[in-house]
Amino acid sequence: MFIVILNMGFKTFGNSDTMRIFSKLLGNRGQISIEFGLLVFAVVVAATVISYYHIQSIKASGKVANRTAISVVEKYDSAVSSFVDSVKNLSN
Repeated sequence: MFIVILNMGFKTFGNSDTMRIFSKLLGNRGQISIEFGLLVFAVVVAATVISYYHIQSIKASGKVANRTAISVVEKYDSAVSSFVDSVKNLSN
């Protein structure tokens, strides 16, 4: 569909249903309606809040992964140390 916006309105070459949708979004002089502005504002606020909680979740999971890695390294360290000690005792 092709839309030509003029000073006081617009002409459309295409579907009349699409014309009605654009006439809801645009005012008489091509201004964006308040409903559309509020909808965009709500979407931006929701995306900001979701992004904040997503970043917090990523931070928390990083801390959990760090603690898990440290505990695994400590367990393997103690297991390897005891194995090395047992091998050392066998050679004596």
